[in-house]
Formats: sequence, C-alpha cells, structure tokens
Amino acid sequence: MKGVVIIVNESSVKRAKPREKSYMIRDERGLYLRIDPSGGKYWILRYCENKKEHQLSLGTYPHISLKEARMKRDEIQHARSKGESPSRKTVQAPLCNSRRLYRFRSYFSTSRSIKTAMQQ
Repeated sequence: MKGVVIIVNESSVKRAKPREKSYMIRDERGLYLRIDPSGGKYWILRYCENKKEHQLSLGTYPHISLKEARMKRDEIQHARSKGESPSRKTVQAPLCNSRRLYRFRSYFSTSRSIKTAMQQ
C-alpha cells in the first residue's frame, strides 16, 4: 500500500476498525491516528529532533477530534520553529496528576499485599 494517500476526515476516523495488529493512518505533517487491536484510537505526532524520531501522544479519539488534533499539531510545530522542545514540555506533569498517580500506586500496592497475604 505504499504510495496510496488516504484523505483523513472525521467520518474515516469513525469508520477505522481494529485489526489483528496496531496500525496507523497518516494525516499530514506528522499527524497519525493509531488504532489498537482493542479498538483504542490515539492521535500521535511524529517529529525529528537531534536526528532522532520522536512520537508525542496528543490524546484519544473521540475526546480529541480531528480538528483539535490538527490544531495541537500546528501549535507544537509553531513552538518547535521557535526552538522549544515538545518532549521537555510534556515531562512537567501537573500536580493533580502526580497526586492521582501516588494514590493509585499506594492503593495498588496495598491491595496487592492483601491478596498476597490471603493466598498464603
């Protein structure tokens, strides 16, 4: 299928069905929609920095529409043209997310130790 250009629009995104293996639908200027075998659809931005290819997740479909994904891609590319690195920007997670992660980890470790004790 090399050389075949698929024009991505909202209806083609909705109709994309899962396959046995993950696959990507290319939009334009580095934007891809990855479809997993489980049916999850993820917007991915692929870009090169320091001679290495990077992938940046922009969100899931339908939470992020095609139009919003394209707008995010344009914002990131505009920031990159100013010299900003999107990979450095995403490392700084908001405080609320780190609290949720801490709660999840503490709950998971507690429930795991209880299950282990019950099995013995």
